[in-house]
Amino acid sequence: QTALKLGQKTTVEEAKNALLDFLKSTNVYEKNLISKKESEINKMVENLENYFADHFYET
Repeated sequence: QTALKLGQKTTVEEAKNALLDFLKSTNVYEKNLISKKESEINKMVENLENYFADHFYET
């Protein structure tokens, strides 16, 4: 949310990458959380990608 409010390109990318890394986690506790929240996390990644495309790509 902070990245979106600030509109900083690198922060948006970092947030997206952190979520993607979290989805790849091998930590047992994180995997348990991921199994419960995977669709929500994927939606966050999609929202960040859309925000990035809308605000930072030159047309």
